[in-house]
Amino acid sequence: MNDYKNSRRKFLKQTSLLTGGTLLFSKNSFAIFKEGRNIIEFYVVPNMHPASCGWLVNFCVERVYCANNYLAQMKRVEEDINYKFVFSEVNNMIAIKNLVPQRYETLKQQIKGGKAEIVNAFFCELTPNLSGAEAIIRSGVNGLKWYKEVLGQQPRFNWMIDIAGLHEQSAQITAGLGLEAQVHCRMNISSSPVYDAQSPDGTIMRTISPGHYFNWAEVFTSTTPLTAEQIKTLNEKSSHFKKLGNLPRLVLSGGGDYSKAPFVQSYPTKFIEDWKKINATNIKFTTFSEYFDSIQEQIKNENIQVPVVKKSWGYSWDGFWVENYKVKKMFREAEHNLYTTELLASIASIKSNYVYPSQNLYHAWVQLHLNSDRNSLWGAATGAVFEDAKSWDVLDRYNWIKNCCNKIGKKTMNPKNENSISVFNPLNWKLNIPLAISLPHGKKIKGISAQQAGDKTILLANAPAIASQQLHFENGNTSKAVHSAIPPIIETDFYKIKIDSTSGALTSLVIKSSGKELIGAASNIYFGETTKADKSAVAQGAHILPEDVPKNDGNIYHAIDIRQNRLSIASSKGKKASILYSKGPVAHMVQIKTSLYAENDVMQTITIYHQYPRIDFDIQLSDLADKTINFTDFNFAAEIINTKRGIPGGFATETPDELIAREEGIHPVIEWSSYDLSNGTSFAILDRALPGREVGKQMVSMMLYAASNIYMQIDGGWLTGKGKHNISFAVCAFDTVDKLNKELPKLARAYNAQFLTQTGAASTLQQSFFTTSENVIVQSVQRIVDELEIRFVECYGKAATATITLNKKLGTARLTNFIGDGNEILGDGPSFNIAVRPQQIVTLRIKTKTTVAATTSITEWTVLVPDNKKEMLKFYDPSMTGRPRLEAQ
Repeated sequence: MNDYKNSRRKFLKQTSLLTGGTLLFSKNSFAIFKEGRNIIEFYVVPNMHPASCGWLVNFCVERVYCANNYLAQMKRVEEDINYKFVFSEVNNMIAIKNLVPQRYETLKQQIKGGKAEIVNAFFCELTPNLSGAEAIIRSGVNGLKWYKEVLGQQPRFNWMIDIAGLHEQSAQITAGLGLEAQVHCRMNISSSPVYDAQSPDGTIMRTISPGHYFNWAEVFTSTTPLTAEQIKTLNEKSSHFKKLGNLPRLVLSGGGDYSKAPFVQSYPTKFIEDWKKINATNIKFTTFSEYFDSIQEQIKNENIQVPVVKKSWGYSWDGFWVENYKVKKMFREAEHNLYTTELLASIASIKSNYVYPSQNLYHAWVQLHLNSDRNSLWGAATGAVFEDAKSWDVLDRYNWIKNCCNKIGKKTMNPKNENSISVFNPLNWKLNIPLAISLPHGKKIKGISAQQAGDKTILLANAPAIASQQLHFENGNTSKAVHSAIPPIIETDFYKIKIDSTSGALTSLVIKSSGKELIGAASNIYFGETTKADKSAVAQGAHILPEDVPKNDGNIYHAIDIRQNRLSIASSKGKKASILYSKGPVAHMVQIKTSLYAENDVMQTITIYHQYPRIDFDIQLSDLADKTINFTDFNFAAEIINTKRGIPGGFATETPDELIAREEGIHPVIEWSSYDLSNGTSFAILDRALPGREVGKQMVSMMLYAASNIYMQIDGGWLTGKGKHNISFAVCAFDTVDKLNKELPKLARAYNAQFLTQTGAASTLQQSFFTTSENVIVQSVQRIVDELEIRFVECYGKAATATITLNKKLGTARLTNFIGDGNEILGDGPSFNIAVRPQQIVTLRIKTKTTVAATTSITEWTVLVPDNKKEMLKFYDPSMTGRPRLEAQ
């Protein structure tokens, strides 16, 4: 696990460090290479690209379209010897298996015969920028498991052709799954169709990015054979594709999203014949593996230098980072809930006779995989995708996960004493953190400072790492905060803070230890703006053909302009606020009502803890104007010289100049971002599923909500600005960069963690199950048959030694990749020292004395679907092909 350097040097001379399995060339790969080098200039790879869990229609209707479009591809394979295509996503395979079982067997034969290819190793084509690393990794693990168990196939690639930008850890995640390459289309900053992406730990992954995924659409959508002039023009235009050395060009092709086979019945054979009459080059309709194998051999033999990209991937479609907070929040909570639940279940199954619920936890992850589908997690889809009366929907899946985790949590917490409450800390470090918990009526916590906040009690929990703190009740009521006029300065152990008594704006944040000021102008003022983008701008960003772009000026769900190009609609600046201040034994609380679009439509509570460095902002926005971007600014006392932001499984670093030069505006963030200022301070924002940040020279905007009542001329459902929207984020400040680097990732993880509380003593959980060195954050703990798997990431960005120490000796430990391949033995423990690279994601597996049940890959959805929605799973209409239409519902 620690050293993958030699795993694939045999086919990549220029690669210095790689992760994952060994590339196995197909038997005829050299023949393909020779043909490709001397004759073939274009490898045409037909694909059908949907939003497989729903986009414009609900899940049950969507899967019918997906199945039928793939059936059309299969039919052309049977009709034309020169046609091949690629197939993606487990749920599409299940749709064919369930709805048209006789054709499912045909598909299996086409895959076995090389006429179709399972091109994607992941369960779904996910968006890789809006989840934690574990959600991505598990989608790969469970996707590979499904294809191996159900189809006997081993997909080779991370196929993510519809994503809106990559991140720095993508290479490591792809390689850790034993895959050979990753494929994307947009935001290729390498100027080459083939490049090597390098993660901070040094892992290099071959990356293919040839342009759009439906090039040559006219070959598929024309109802008559293309003329000689059209074919000549197609060749001339295609000659301008990005090229590397003498490599042939890859044409990911189709008639747009939801592509079927070419409309011309004699295509592709006639098209190939006509092409050869007109052009000196040759083409081949093929699978992606045939193209990939050919270029790999050519790169090796000709020693073609592939460019390496280490950082600064770009991002597009800014609306995805701001819209539909509700679905993003549910996803974030589900991720952390699953982590806590699996951890508790693992501990209980090792320390007691608790039966580890392998299959239920697998099903919970499958539910999350489906909600990782791009439009579902982007939040960019019609209302029926998220909530539907008849069809299985996004909300159903989140509710299933929550219920599953709650049931497991109650069993594993082992309540014994009704006069106490246990708080389980799922994090691998000791905590002294403020938590808001519910107490029985007429009870308070004995011997601990606490204060009442609405129907919750705020206290400083002091829990050991991966263990429970047991708190005891006594009769009485928790102290209430004392109300008074807001003081000129709110002082804590960490800060001196000024909040304007008229407007409620934050006007000063001084770090107490150094006396340094971070705020340069009134901050925490709310704004509503709209985009100036016209229809042509939307067309460039939308993942549909230009003629399909809705004639709806100013929509913001696919494209948000950067700040200087937007129009101001409303602001709370200069408006008088209603302020209620109180101080209790745990925190100062400032409740502010201010006005954005209407009187008192912004309500916020700022919680400033006496002995904890986080400042919490809990906000309620009401009835936001349609087609608006809503946010708040933090204006600094000095210029930003460096930015960092959490990404899946790590962090990325950039300067404001790099961001501004690319004119990207809003970037996706996972859990935290920070801004180093020229006066030596750093300001950080912790988010609960608010991934949008907008960075200027001396300001950062916290993006809160992009409101769209209508999506693609259809009811937007959860995208609407109507109603009340409860949003939370937090800030903290540091007077040295070193202190920020050490503390911030853990502060952010703790802010998002699911701390399970339950009345009764959790006697089996009061000792840390294991402890770690301070330079790692544990991402996942689970049981797999006769092993305990612990996955963690190096969190400081420095090569060092990581230590894991179990409180109970188990068996022999080994280092593996994410799918369990690897046999570097570490010994019997109970302490293990592991050399780690910067931001390396490490998987440790330890033999256990007992075994748990293996999981069975799912092949139909009934067990996961509410009873009142199972009937619609049977729905099938063979006429539904092409792009889904609303009337189909």
